Amino acid sequence: MIVGVASMRIRYIATAGIFPIALDADHLIQFLNLEAIPRMGHSILFGFISIPLMMFFAGKKDYLLGAVSFSAVLAHVSFDILLGGTTSFPFFIPIINKMITFQGYDWVVLLLAAIAIVGITRIITKNHITEHKSQET
Repeated sequence: MIVGVASMRIRYIATAGIFPIALDADHLIQFLNLEAIPRMGHSILFGFISIPLMMFFAGKKDYLLGAVSFSAVLAHVSFDILLGGTTSFPFFIPIINKMITFQGYDWVVLLLAAIAIVGITRIITKNHITEHKSQET
């Protein structure tokens, strides 16, 4: 939910809190013993895929929702690192086809990046809406 606070909107705070929990659904694949890349939901690719999917399900071109979705993936990975200490994820799959190990204060970098993405997107979209309204009057 920390990432959603940068949006300054309750709906995005809730989305940022719920979406990372859903990311752990990738453990179901492991429990079912299906052959797949473990922890695929913890990758940059999954973050990019979540942007248009969330915007599609919301039914509009909401760039801030896309930013919150992507940032929620980064925040989730951040907290996994914080709780697990040294942790490995297929973070750059399919570009780099191996597990990337995170440790120490890497969680801070990912969390700050997630907050910055939402904050910058909020500023850009707010400025765009303000410019659009001023052109109409």
